[in-house]
Amino acid sequence: MNAAAAPVAAEAPQKIKHARLKGDHIEIDEKIQFAVNADTILSSSDSLLGEIVDTIKENPQIKKIEVQGHASSEGDPGRNKTLSDLRAKAVVAALVGRGVDAKILTAKGFGSSKPVADNNSEDGREKNRRVEFVILDPASKDAAAAPASANKQKAAGPNDTRTP
Repeated sequence: MNAAAAPVAAEAPQKIKHARLKGDHIEIDEKIQFAVNADTILSSSDSLLGEIVDTIKENPQIKKIEVQGHASSEGDPGRNKTLSDLRAKAVVAALVGRGVDAKILTAKGFGSSKPVADNNSEDGREKNRRVEFVILDPASKDAAAAPASANKQKAAGPNDTRTP
């Protein structure tokens, strides 16, 4: 009977996750979809937003996340900056509405100032239209950095073989 139960348990993790913690980012492998030229998040992004919320809640060491809105170079640069900022704020509001503490979220729009691809092709412009989740205060990094430097200083004292 135990052998029959094992395959059932193995099937559950096969669900594809579209949001995961990776270094100093929450990486998403699909886009949050917005209405054209607006900051309204489309309902087709509901499950992705849910996965982002789950990722945040599963990692309590995360103390601050900057939700970054980015745009392609098409259109008016001022409008792109404004729209990317409004979209980042809409994502923050959506996450807060799903239970994420507002104190750990901040929104910032960058317009087209930080491209990840060439804006001379439609494919490149599409890649540049994105929302990113940058972890600004991961407690695990801060906590790990302090003891490491303290240990190095302690180790240097008694193990110092230099002559004066």
